[in-house]
Amino acid sequence: MTEGSGVEGEVDGRMPPDGEQEQPASVDLPTIAPAPRREPPWSVWDVLLVAVVFIVIDVAVTAAAALLAVRMAHMAWEDALYNAWIVVPAQLVAYAAGLAFMYWLVTHTYGRPFWATVRWHWPTGLGKAAGLILIGTPMAVATSYLESVLPMPSQLPLEQLFTSATTAYLMAGLAVLAAPFLEELFFRGFLYPVLRRVGAAFGVVVTALAFAAVHGTEYAWSVTAVTLLFGVGLVLTIARARSGSVVPGFLIHVGYNLTLFVFMFISSDHFRHFERM
Repeated sequence: MTEGSGVEGEVDGRMPPDGEQEQPASVDLPTIAPAPRREPPWSVWDVLLVAVVFIVIDVAVTAAAALLAVRMAHMAWEDALYNAWIVVPAQLVAYAAGLAFMYWLVTHTYGRPFWATVRWHWPTGLGKAAGLILIGTPMAVATSYLESVLPMPSQLPLEQLFTSATTAYLMAGLAVLAAPFLEELFFRGFLYPVLRRVGAAFGVVVTALAFAAVHGTEYAWSVTAVTLLFGVGLVLTIARARSGSVVPGFLIHVGYNLTLFVFMFISSDHFRHFERM
């Protein structure tokens, strides 16, 4: 062959030896970092959906039980709606449904471990846990004192649920054991982390407002009561923000509700004279 007419791969008219084929030039590709995982994985729409599930089930179970009481026990409709034997079981069913739905969202929809993702981290040592419970006591003392000196309605819807010592113990069990657990999981475990994306202060304030608003009907939307509940919500949410865990707020919440019921137990002469509360 004449010079310049060689086939691609020839050098000076000769083919390269076997095993020495030319290799394509290497190209450095940019390294693509994996997208960071969003914390928490759920959205504000998931939080609203959990709230809707709880409300719908609570209303449906309460209405069904009240209707049964009206038909079978000839109870007045209003009395049935404010009967602790109807309200408490309905609340427990709604709490269970809300917890199950939250668990399903975290583990099934987002594939995460539930307790770690909602930041349920128990404090080390019984002393710390007991100390957190005791924080709720001065909060309850301050709230009770302010309710006694500030304007409050003469009768609250919540008081209609206390008709006997048995119903008072039933309400105490709900308020001390079940309510703090589910409310802290929802407000501080689910709602606050989503709102915190806007800003920590925003998350604390709006979570406390939502917490107070949920309890508004129990206190006839009393400005005094709702404002005090907002203050309680601030303390519970700040505990969540500072500790990075839902459990401190849960323990403070338990101590707060427990102290209120101890006051009620003492002032009503062992739940026998509710007019003294």
